[in-house]
Amino acid sequence: MPPDPVPTLEFSEGQALAFDLVGTVSLPGPYPSTGDILLIRYPGPADPRAKDRHPRYYLKIVQQLSQTHTVTRFVAIPDIRMVRIVEDAEAASAEWTGDGPNWLSHATVVRPGEIRDLIASLKWDPKAENVAYEVRLPQGTRGIVYVPENAPVLTRHESLISAATSAEGSFTAARGCAKEKKSQALSACPRDP
Repeated sequence: MPPDPVPTLEFSEGQALAFDLVGTVSLPGPYPSTGDILLIRYPGPADPRAKDRHPRYYLKIVQQLSQTHTVTRFVAIPDIRMVRIVEDAEAASAEWTGDGPNWLSHATVVRPGEIRDLIASLKWDPKAENVAYEVRLPQGTRGIVYVPENAPVLTRHESLISAATSAEGSFTAARGCAKEKKSQALSACPRDP
């Protein structure tokens, strides 16, 4: 006869979240980076003969590195493990308190199921089938998206550079203007010698 089940020690909510985050990467990163998060509806192939014409959904994470450099990342909804939404004031005042940032424990957690429910509840314009849409998540606009380490992420770097540098073709988009000092934020990126 099997033994009767007995109550066990419960996991705290933080411990349960830790299990969900094992093997994930935070976008944007590293801490204390946050980004604007938007839900994207991509209409799919325009060809009426295409077998895979259903819309696809992504989260778009926009990280403003400086006034001249923005990194935008796109992640497919099935690859999302969790989203943490934070208020701008909380993110700005984030500090390390021993073993973790203080605002992460108070952040709004959005699970993949909630994102799928949001997609189902939105009224997309049927007249504009071939148009991509983006909407903000109702839980908030800034935060961190957690995805598995091997999840595909489309990354786009946008940098403000001078016309001359752009025409010379010597600018490397991946380098961007991340090394730019804030006092020089509106000037063009310096060229490598």
